[in-house]
Parts: sequence; structure tokens; C-alpha cells
Amino acid sequence: ANAANAPNAANAANVSADMLSPPNKDVELQSLEEELKALDAEGGRGTGGWPLAHHEIFVRILRSFRMKVTPQCYRRLEKQFPEVNQADLAEHLRFCHEQEARQARRRLILSRWRQRRVLLKAQGSELDSDDPEKEKRRKNSKRTSRREKGWK
Repeated sequence: ANAANAPNAANAANVSADMLSPPNKDVELQSLEEELKALDAEGGRGTGGWPLAHHEIFVRILRSFRMKVTPQCYRRLEKQFPEVNQADLAEHLRFCHEQEARQARRRLILSRWRQRRVLLKAQGSELDSDDPEKEKRRKNSKRTSRREKGWK
């Protein structure tokens, strides 16, 4: 009798696992959304401890050298930031490269997510989630409009 019930037990496990995910929610879409959330939770946003204006100048210089730390690039950064020691410049270069790598990874995940949605829509699947970027922009626009109205 136990052998006959084994397939039913396996099916019950699959059914309960399926019940955990929302209806019409594609497993691959969920996985990509989780990857995106994990990447966002890693951090990497911000300025690496630098004042915003200095960080923006730093990144602009680095991008003018196509994110390549050549001797000329390093000299330009040293000239722009004479008060910053070499160790801090090197640390901020590392921070900027890590940030760029995270952004590239994020773009790749979003691209895969959008491709999967297009495929599922073409197959006629009903999807219950919007583009994570659109949702983020929607939330940010609410915050902005509240700030403009003087709300907190």
C-alpha cells in the first residue's frame, strides 16, 4: 500500500509547491525578479562615501576614458582631486567599477525579464506583474509629487 501511495505523495509535494507561487506567475519571471531584488539589496547605489558633486566629476572623468584606468586617466583624477590620497582614489575606482558591473548585471536581468514577458504574452499567458522598473518609477513619482505638495 505504501508503494502505491508514493506517487501520490510526490504529486502532493508538487501541488503544494505550485500553490506557493501566485496563479499565472511564471517561475522564470519570479526567478529574475528575485535576482533583481537581491542585486538591489546588495547596494552599490550612492556615491561611495564621496560628496555627490565630487563623485559625479570623478565618474565623468572615468567615463571620458571609457572606464579604463590608464596612466593618463589616473593623472587627470589626481589633478582634479589633489586633496585625495592615492589609496582613496584607488578605492573609489574600485567602487565605481563594481557599481558599473552591478548596473550591467541589472540591465541584463531586466532584458531577460522583458524578453520572457514578451514570449509569455505571445503564448497567451496572463501575467500578473508589471515591469519592475515601471513600478519603481511609479513609486518614485508618488514620492516626488508628495514632496512637491509639501507632504512627508
